[in-house]
Amino acid sequence: MTAATAVAILSLAGAASAATMIETFDTNPPIAENQAPGVYYEDRYPPAGFESEHFDGDNRLKVTLSEDDGEDGRPKAFDSSFYNTQGRKLDTPGATAASIDIYIADEFTTADNRIGGLWGSSSSPITAPDLVYPIIEFHGSATGGSFNVWDSNNGGWQDLGLPGSFTSDNWYTIGFVIDSVANTINYFLDGTLSYTDTDAQGALPLDNVIIQAINTPEGIDRTIYFDNLSITTPAVPLPAGLPLIASALGIFGALRLKKRKAA
Repeated sequence: MTAATAVAILSLAGAASAATMIETFDTNPPIAENQAPGVYYEDRYPPAGFESEHFDGDNRLKVTLSEDDGEDGRPKAFDSSFYNTQGRKLDTPGATAASIDIYIADEFTTADNRIGGLWGSSSSPITAPDLVYPIIEFHGSATGGSFNVWDSNNGGWQDLGLPGSFTSDNWYTIGFVIDSVANTINYFLDGTLSYTDTDAQGALPLDNVIIQAINTPEGIDRTIYFDNLSITTPAVPLPAGLPLIASALGIFGALRLKKRKAA
């Protein structure tokens, strides 16, 4: 992680604890084309921009998509819809929980496409060599958009709707917790458990997390802001550590080094 990364130790009853690293993106994150520890390397296809920028009262991660990088404009080797998913990975060996703040601009809510969000990759001895992917994103629609999670065992995308207090041009915290013993992935929206994938196919702790933005076939110029990437690694084995991790997700707001601020 960069110098902007903070390490907080969360403690509950007794000696149970978990280490949580929070990346505040106060400076440009280290990026690379190839996988290496502590750098954000490209996943599928790199976004046009991935840098720190002052926005909404503080420095945030600005992820930029370019119309030139749409499906119709990319080089032939990358001209399938697979490469419309454009993001960067960070290796997180041993982590079992991750979350990030995402700014949902008003224009996203009525866009007729996926916008972006947080992914993870988890090795699985059951599905090897395939991976398990915890995914939580925001999708635009004519009805105002919604948060969605990916559950391949239950038909794909699962619509979580919107929080009751939802307003656009605002920040929301999205995240997930892997429970390798219960074989579940628990998804959180603003600290509230919102969906449980009850058959996570033997998912182990996270190999990496991915900050994703989704381009379109025709290409689009779009900016998505993220902040406060949090990665939690338990200091106790699951399942004993799971309540701790879930509690950590629930109180991330209190631990944020930078407050979320609505425009």
